[in-house]
Amino acid sequence: DHIMKTVYNLKRTMRDKLRNGKFPGSHVAYGYAFNRELRNIVPDPVEAPIIRKIFQEVAEKELPARAVAERLAEYGRPNTKGSLMSKSSVQKLLSNKIYIGVIKWKGELYEGKFTPLISPALFQKVQEVIKKRSKPRRVKPRHDFPFRGHFHCSCGASITAQWGHGHGGPYRYYRCTRKISACT
Repeated sequence: DHIMKTVYNLKRTMRDKLRNGKFPGSHVAYGYAFNRELRNIVPDPVEAPIIRKIFQEVAEKELPARAVAERLAEYGRPNTKGSLMSKSSVQKLLSNKIYIGVIKWKGELYEGKFTPLISPALFQKVQEVIKKRSKPRRVKPRHDFPFRGHFHCSCGASITAQWGHGHGGPYRYYRCTRKISACT
């Protein structure tokens, strides 16, 4: 019961911080530092100009993620292991709404009461560049096997389906998975 009250109080504290526009988390985004007196995040004097410069360059030159990672490394921001940041990390950094003063917490957006590093217009331009440069995922066509998962073999194993290719073109057939024992 005591533990449940503690958990509830922590959640309430987080909600209160978010409603007041204060950053509730422990991991502060690159470009910001936590100020204990204000109990909120403030622009880091070294990292904030780098973030502004990166967003500006991406918006103007439409840099790919790899070039952004190289640029960040030049400015002294490699990943934690000392090598270049991954493309996904760069994309996450460029898509972080905290830089326009919005806190995203557990899927909800809250207006922050701290200094944003970039304008919403610049952020939107960078999002358009990311979308323009991204490649959509190839989606495999789904197989149409209507009887898959409905039948079992006499040995007890499941019946699966697959495509075969013969002189008449592609055809589907069903077979035993043979996962239990030798099958006749």
